[in-house]
Amino acid sequence: MGRGIALGILAAGIGYASFAAAMGSVYRGNDPAAALRFAPNDSGALAGMAQRVLTTPDPASAGRVSDLALRSIRAQALNPSAIAALGVAKDLRGDQAGAARLINLAQRVGQRTRLAQLWLIEYHAAHNQLPQVLVQYDLALRSSEGARDLLLPALGNALSDPEIRKAMKPYVKAGAPWLVPFLITRVAAPDQDPRVLSAMILEDGPLPRDSVYRIIEIQLVDKLAGAAAFDELERFYRSLPYADLTVLRSAAIGERDASRKFGALGWRLVSDPDAGAEFSSAANGQTGFSAYANPGHGGTAASKLLFLAPGRYRFQAKYDNIALPARARANWILRCGIGEGSRIVWQGRPVDGARSEEIDDSILIDEGCPHQFLELDVSGGEDRQGVTFDVVKIDLTRVAPR
Repeated sequence: MGRGIALGILAAGIGYASFAAAMGSVYRGNDPAAALRFAPNDSGALAGMAQRVLTTPDPASAGRVSDLALRSIRAQALNPSAIAALGVAKDLRGDQAGAARLINLAQRVGQRTRLAQLWLIEYHAAHNQLPQVLVQYDLALRSSEGARDLLLPALGNALSDPEIRKAMKPYVKAGAPWLVPFLITRVAAPDQDPRVLSAMILEDGPLPRDSVYRIIEIQLVDKLAGAAAFDELERFYRSLPYADLTVLRSAAIGERDASRKFGALGWRLVSDPDAGAEFSSAANGQTGFSAYANPGHGGTAASKLLFLAPGRYRFQAKYDNIALPARARANWILRCGIGEGSRIVWQGRPVDGARSEEIDDSILIDEGCPHQFLELDVSGGEDRQGVTFDVVKIDLTRVAPR
């Protein structure tokens, strides 16, 4: 993305129509007309009415805006909202230099003037002035929660530009007051590319040490996994100061999986009532999980994302309390990749009908499989009971070459 395009995104689109729409989103809850019925010369209400007129995408309204703004200024000489509205009216008449003088004056008088902030974002973006755009973003986001719905999505979408990510560094490093809501909303947003968020944190971070950022980081791990951005996920997770790198290579089950401490990097159990698994604790306190499938149902009960280097591995699993009726099935699969392009690297032998059982097998991972999914597939068969069993141990260790 070119810098000019990215700045245009930051400005939510240059032009009066988009500016009016932006103003409408910020001021939709105000009702200055009602206030003027009770106090016709109230400076604040007159300035508010001028701003309300600006939400109508009609440059011909400049005269009405100027009249209201001047009446407001006569009632209160240094009303920053009125000065800003008067400046926008000049812009509508084609006098951008005069508009800039008035709007900069409005901001010097009162930095919390949202109209001035939004106009200056548009102005600096049009003049390719990235640092000044972000200064206005910072002022607007600090002073008004109402501006966040408009500005945060635009900021998230512009982060694909490396120059904008670089310019964000001081705000990320300092933990700007709006950084938490920005990250929370953008990580959750379905239209946000999680790769650009992880790139921003990698380039500008680390994030502050507050616990809320730990939650956001794990949510971003989940989002990267959901987008199948596994290379970015591994780089991002390895950069975290508290990262436990064994989780990338280990198939062992632990309390950290049950607590979702590592998000998508831990064991993920399917909670479907007909076929799935749930965490359990053995008498010795060791964490495992119980797998199940009702008659006529089946699927993946549990899965673990792994980042194993090419080579040979030893796979061991131990089961207990096995109830495996006729035609029911349970077995392990190691896949390379996900979706239509995934391929099975290894398939373990099915669980038999013994009460307890251990499996010990060998897996060969080739060069073309940089990340893997270890999955437990179950099928309930046709008996009324279905299949149930406890997984009390899983181990996957590298075998040294001879």
